Formats: sequence, C-alpha cells, structure tokens
Amino acid sequence: MSTEQHHATIFLPPDVAGPIEEARRRWDPVMAAQIAAHVTLAYPREAPSRDLPPHVTIVHPRTSTRGRECWESGTFELRECEFTVEDVTVTAFDGARWIALARCPLMGHRLEKDGLARPRNSA
Repeated sequence: MSTEQHHATIFLPPDVAGPIEEARRRWDPVMAAQIAAHVTLAYPREAPSRDLPPHVTIVHPRTSTRGRECWESGTFELRECEFTVEDVTVTAFDGARWIALARCPLMGHRLEKDGLARPRNSA
C-alpha cells in the first residue's frame, strides 16, 4: 500500500449519503465501489493548495469518463446540506479500495481556523 496516497475524509451520514450514493453508482460505479460517499478534506500530493474547498465528488475523472454526461443530464440536483461531523478518517488506497487507516474523533473538541482540534474547555 502506498503511504503517499493518504487523504483526510469525512464520511457522510446515511441520511445525507443516500441520493449521493445513488448518483455515484450510476455515473461512477468504479469509485462508488472503492469508497463510500465522503467529503474530501485534504489531498496530500494531488492538491497541495489549502484553498481547495471540501467537496463531494459524484464522478471522478480517474474512474469515469461520464462527468460531462452527468452534468448535462440534470438528473442530480446540486444542493447544500449541513450535518454534524463526529470524526475525520485518514484513508489510503490499497490497490483495490480506499481503506480507513485511522479515525480521529472530534467529540469534545473544537476545530480552529489553523486546522487543529482543541478541547472545548481550552483557550
């Protein structure tokens, strides 16, 4: 397994993931089989810029050529949603699937602008 392909991800809760998983299975079944719907927080090598916003990918260009078709079909409605993040998971590609290497719970912590989680009772 490559140690250079670690990503920081937030897996979507089931009530949010449902329609996203459906679209991913339709438009990019390869990636949908490799990893569940998630928000990508960090790509260590692929996107070193800290300006890349967290996002959910429906069609990934490495595993599907149907991105334009998905967009032009209008079958998936873009929408904003909010949900409580309870942990961040470090994932890595093992050659077949993205596996979880570590789960970092956020309960009892607050996430600061510098990206560090600190206990809620600290200054």
